[in-house]
Amino acid sequence: MYSTSTLEEYLKSILPATTISMAPKAAKENLTEYQAPDIIAELRPTSQEELAAILALAQEEGLKLYPISSGFNWGLGSKLPVEGPAILINLNQWKSIEVSEELEYAIIGAGVTQKDLHDYLERHQLALKFPLTGSSQSTSILGNILDRGASAFFHRRQRLLGLEILLPSGKWLQTGLWHFHKTSSSPPPLYYAAGLGPDLNGLFTQSNLGITTRAIIQLQPQSSGILFFADFQEELLIPMIQKLRKLRQDNMLNEGILLTNKNDPRTTEGNPFDYNGQWTLIGSFSGSASLLQFLQTELSLQLAQYCQKIEFVSSNSTTSCSHPYQEVLRDLYNGCPSDYSIQTMAKLQQTSVQSAHEVDSNKNFPGMAVALLAVPFHGPSCLELMELIYKISLDMKVRPFYNLASLDETTFEGFFRVYFDRNDPEASKNAKKWSQRVLQEAAEKLAIFPYRLSTEQMALFCQDKEDAFWQTVKQIKNSLDPQNLIAPKRYNLV
Repeated sequence: MYSTSTLEEYLKSILPATTISMAPKAAKENLTEYQAPDIIAELRPTSQEELAAILALAQEEGLKLYPISSGFNWGLGSKLPVEGPAILINLNQWKSIEVSEELEYAIIGAGVTQKDLHDYLERHQLALKFPLTGSSQSTSILGNILDRGASAFFHRRQRLLGLEILLPSGKWLQTGLWHFHKTSSSPPPLYYAAGLGPDLNGLFTQSNLGITTRAIIQLQPQSSGILFFADFQEELLIPMIQKLRKLRQDNMLNEGILLTNKNDPRTTEGNPFDYNGQWTLIGSFSGSASLLQFLQTELSLQLAQYCQKIEFVSSNSTTSCSHPYQEVLRDLYNGCPSDYSIQTMAKLQQTSVQSAHEVDSNKNFPGMAVALLAVPFHGPSCLELMELIYKISLDMKVRPFYNLASLDETTFEGFFRVYFDRNDPEASKNAKKWSQRVLQEAAEKLAIFPYRLSTEQMALFCQDKEDAFWQTVKQIKNSLDPQNLIAPKRYNLV
């Protein structure tokens, strides 16, 4: 193993000095205040050749590489590797974008942010969009997809058509039908995600089997739609969810659904943040003018018995909405990213941020510990889970924030979190214990399990050596990465 100074010299022989940060302090800063493992260096290669050279060095010296794209991953560890000593491979400079307007897809580099893609489509006057998360403008699209993150509307995971991956062997792999495209004389055949043979797209999400550098994503045409907002009381949560499930089954709600309580920083007016049993349903639907009119009328009738009021907002509207979050959501629906979520989070600590890049380093910005659960699209299960979390929170003297966003036809993303003062070590420690307890008790008492994990939570759910699932994942890892170079312990056995 090289000494730090020798390693730095070797790195400078294969990378520009400006792309190398040795023992980077900023990489250890994270919103959850996790204890950082040893990070030897953060490297920012800009080409396939540079990335391959780093991998060759890792093979020779047994270095552990953790790929990231922007490193936000707020509440889940930010840039932190699962273990050290490690070298971060930051691909945030991989900004290539190619779009087929006719076939409605984009080939994007790992560093392309939500704002990058939106600006590209605007600049080229392309009436296309891609499902966005509400986190920030600067969130990496590929980074979020690879961890199977949720979007505000539609279902992003289903829009992954192919991946380009540098395998630990040094070979480049393209999934779907992408690998059949050998020339640049015609558009790649990028219309069928499963491809021919085993479908490998899913294998490289939530895994540590290679370094993903590009992806093909299916875009959507800009179309007329309607967003609706309905307030209701928690006592009607079960029948409301059961009704929404039926409406989805009847194909009346084929886009995103968000259920959020009124203490959410994004939806609270006046920021009292004290939960009082009030909820908001947010959803959308699209189609022709006549279909929109029919759905609006029908949904008004179907939901009237559960809601105090229902408000419909056209996606084409240029007027201000009754609540700022409605305007933000309308923009998200149209493919325009926003920093609204982090701006409202900052208000919890009476502070502000100018950029998403300040969040991890600004100790006055509130800390956040999360538990992300795959919750059945089933009213009684949702209420039972929230009662459990409320009980845990009361016992630990923390204030929980939570919402449910549809991942698919059967599942909600349960986004449960607590905020804390990052300058208070005890508050930080308690918040992390809260998230661990929520995950464990939800699994043990309700058989509700995580759908994403933080760097510290991996040990809770990925280390059962008797589980044939994790045994199989480990066998695949050993076959592709026998030296265990890429992101050890990330969604995998030791």
